Amino acid sequence: IDPPADSFFTTWKIRGPTTSRRVIDYIFYAGKLRCTATLQMPKEKDLEGTKLPGLQNPSDHMMIAAKFEIE
Repeated sequence: IDPPADSFFTTWKIRGPTTSRRVIDYIFYAGKLRCTATLQMPKEKDLEGTKLPGLQNPSDHMMIAAKFEIE
């Protein structure tokens, strides 16, 4: 993501009165790899009111994945 959109996040937590939405999970690559696909992150409207974790997304981080080709 270069640069990530304001709506992009990999974690979104509510702890008491504090809400934290950030990008803290990454996939780094270099050399002869070319990224051909990534998983889409959910939209804000698709999350439960508790944000992360929840029943639909049981981790406090979103799953990230990418597909690569070797050039």
